[in-house]
Amino acid sequence: MTVVPVALVAGGSRGLGLEIARQLHRRGHHVALCARDEAALQRAASEFKERVSIHVMDVTDREGVQRVVNEISNGYGPIEVAIHALDIMAKGPINVAWSLLPSMRERRRGHIGVVASVGGVVSPPHLLPYSTAKFAALGFTDGLAAELVGTGVTATRIAVRPRDGRARAVRCPAPQRQRLSGRLPLAGRGRNPPARGPQRRDRRSGSCLRQPRSRDSTSWGRTTYPPGWTIPA
Repeated sequence: MTVVPVALVAGGSRGLGLEIARQLHRRGHHVALCARDEAALQRAASEFKERVSIHVMDVTDREGVQRVVNEISNGYGPIEVAIHALDIMAKGPINVAWSLLPSMRERRRGHIGVVASVGGVVSPPHLLPYSTAKFAALGFTDGLAAELVGTGVTATRIAVRPRDGRARAVRCPAPQRQRLSGRLPLAGRGRNPPARGPQRRDRRSGSCLRQPRSRDSTSWGRTTYPPGWTIPA
C-alpha cells in the first residue's frame, strides 16, 4: 500500500497558504487545510478532488492546535510537512511547531516552514508592529532550525519579497540587509548605533558578532527559556 505523506497548512484557505497547499498536493501530499473560517476552507478544498481535508483551527489556541494535529495524525497519518502561512506571527508558529515536534523528533523526520515577509529582515519606520511580528516569526524559526540540527527535523523561514510577491527561503546577512534597507521608502536614512562591548568579525558576512559578556565560554550559544517553553523532546 502506498503511503501518502501528510502536509498541514495553517492559513491554507486563501492567498499564499492556498498556493503552497496546491504545490504540495501536486507533489503527492494529502493537504490538511487549516484556518478559522470554515466557509473559506470549504471553498479552498473544492479545488481538490482527493487527498484534502479541512480543519477549523485558531493558531493562537495552543490546546486547539494540538487537538487538530492529533485529529489529522489519527485520521490520515503522521504529519510530514507543516507550513504556517498566517499573519499571526508570534504565537502561531510556536504553537504549531510545539504541537508537532514530539512526534517528528520521535520519527526523526519532518519539515516545518514559516512564511513571513521582508518585514522580518529589515524594519522600516512607521511599520514597527508589523515588523516586530515578522522578526519574531523569523527569529523563532532560525533558532529552531539551529536547535534541531542532527534530529532529522528541519525548520525553514520563507520570506516574501515586496515587489513581485514571490516567496523563497532566505538567509539575509548584514550587508544584504543594509542594501535592502536603502531601497525601502523612508528606510536606511538613519545610522545604526555603535556596537558596545567586545566584538569579533564574521569573515563571511563582514558583520560584527557580540561576544558573550561572561568569561565562561560554555555560556556562548546556551538558550534559556521561560518555564514551560523548553523545546519539546
